[in-house]
Amino acid sequence: MRDWLIDILSLQVDELCVRRSGDEIISGYIRSRNEVFRVHGGVPILYPRVLHKHLKKIIIAYRKIPPNTWSVQRSDWLKYLRKQQARLILHGINHLMRNKKAKDIKILAIGCGSGWELWLVIKYLRTAYNEVRFKAVGADISLNALFEAKRISKALSLDNVDFVCVPAEFLPFKSATFDIVLAIFGALDHSIFYPHAFKEISRVIKPAGVFIGTVINRYSLDWIIKVVRSISLLSKTIKYADRPFAFIRIPTKNGFVKIPTHFYTILETKKLLSMHGFRLTQFRSIFSMLPMNFKLRKFLRIHSVLCKFDEMLSQAPILKSIGRYLGFVAEKI
Repeated sequence: MRDWLIDILSLQVDELCVRRSGDEIISGYIRSRNEVFRVHGGVPILYPRVLHKHLKKIIIAYRKIPPNTWSVQRSDWLKYLRKQQARLILHGINHLMRNKKAKDIKILAIGCGSGWELWLVIKYLRTAYNEVRFKAVGADISLNALFEAKRISKALSLDNVDFVCVPAEFLPFKSATFDIVLAIFGALDHSIFYPHAFKEISRVIKPAGVFIGTVINRYSLDWIIKVVRSISLLSKTIKYADRPFAFIRIPTKNGFVKIPTHFYTILETKKLLSMHGFRLTQFRSIFSMLPMNFKLRKFLRIHSVLCKFDEMLSQAPILKSIGRYLGFVAEKI
């Protein structure tokens, strides 16, 4: 944890009792009013007690998920997904740079895991906008994943990147701090109080800042086909249609964990963005023509063909509404 991170926190720091290694805080605690927040392995854990009570089960579940679960080496589907997410992120960065022409920016990646989107953004900024100075913060509820991200950042000698262990629903930063906020692949899907996550993102992002995110689609084409072909799945879908969350299984070393997941509709996504002061600049789908299947490792020939159509038609009318994931770039008004 670096001193510049403390400067952008919204916490009132009443007492700072820490151990340092060079210019980095590696352990200790921050006392803020009635709360005490621990720093462990260089990562501050900034859950308020009240919120931690509600999120305890999902925090424990995430601890069991290996940091490399979503590595692109595991599957051609994951490789394709990361490619499409990267396209969305780079579009958002270019939109910000065209309109804001900032020379000093701050980036927040919510649900960053081991940090793949941060490394993507840093590499792109250094290549395409090397005159831009930046600081980046990765946030996640999985401490193990953040330790891996911290290890990578040290290997890359990045003193302008830091990490905090927090949920999307509570972002302990000063208002109007960030120029770019990323919430990719699960960051918003697994948020228990997801409307508040959108509210918090709106609060911490600057005017004309860019919010780049993905959400899982309730009405994706591949899911509709599965439901139509299975009477039992259809009956379950109808029975639980009014529930805000379903539970999906994520593999671990010793089996799997069940993670609560909110499936968004297009109208709901656009409404949440609009009501929190965002204007959509791009909306696209991922896995509309290509059915998502993380269980398989390699594409067959048909999958290679479908992924080209999926990529080419990701913003086409109707097709951009039926992908398994909905991606958006939105500007803070």
